[in-house]
Amino acid sequence: MVNSAHGWHPDLIAEMVLDEDGNPYFGSGEELARAIVQAPPPQQVVEGLADNLMLQRHGELATPEAVEAAARRGGAQRSAAAC
Repeated sequence: MVNSAHGWHPDLIAEMVLDEDGNPYFGSGEELARAIVQAPPPQQVVEGLADNLMLQRHGELATPEAVEAAARRGGAQRSAAAC
């Protein structure tokens, strides 16, 4: 299973990556290696996921104008509460 000179064979690693049904996701080590090489950088993926989550949760604040309007509304609400 392990080649002491070079580590694990890519085909064995590919068999360990399973889909949601428990089946191997990759058909071979070569397919796994190609997917790794073609994958975007992790930081880019994380930033994209964070951006999407923020849009889902706070889409009403998607533009600078919307943020400014929300800040004005918040300031007006605080002023009214102080009276």
